[in-house]
Amino acid sequence: MDMNSARAWRELVGLSVAMIFAVAVLDACSNDAVQRNAGVDARAATLSIQVRNDTSNDYIVHVYDMFGGGNREVSGSPFALARSDLSSAFFINSSGGRGRVMYRCEGGPSLSDIDVSDGDVVSIN
Repeated sequence: MDMNSARAWRELVGLSVAMIFAVAVLDACSNDAVQRNAGVDARAATLSIQVRNDTSNDYIVHVYDMFGGGNREVSGSPFALARSDLSSAFFINSSGGRGRVMYRCEGGPSLSDIDVSDGDVVSIN
């Protein structure tokens, strides 16, 4: 291999390494951004809950994740929930398998500081 070929080879390898590093950084940043936009704390575990309307009225329901003392409306909230219906699942932040949520129904009941674990169904009464 002559001197120019060896130099070109080193430059190509260096450029390839730089591109791989850039892709890895962009991937990590985009995953963090997706989690932030979904309201998920990248440092916290998550759990899944559902809401059931056990009243005789239909409501527009707002669900809030209260992880770490915050008050963040979860992705997919607000939503319509007819009487006796069960919502789709919501993901909330948790610690030690426990989380805290609150709900507020437009023109109806609300309840704050509800302790939940994975798979729980929160009832609107």
